[in-house]
Amino acid sequence: GSEYEVLMSTPANSLQRCKRIAVQYHELPAHLHLGKEELFEHLRHIGFRLISERDTRRGSGFALLSLDRGGNVRVPGRAA
Repeated sequence: GSEYEVLMSTPANSLQRCKRIAVQYHELPAHLHLGKEELFEHLRHIGFRLISERDTRRGSGFALLSLDRGGNVRVPGRAA
């Protein structure tokens, strides 16, 4: 379950060095208020788009995200 902690705490400019991110995720207990949707939204916010997802429907899955270099990427902490 460390994928959430790692990806959510890594600075945006470090993640944006990656062209793609492949992640195996596991749903966390509901009381933590952190799941795949929050993770995907965080990555969308810094410029990644979801390319594919395979949810096992058993609390885990795989996802591939790609950095959108189309010019609409918002980098937190940088002036526009």
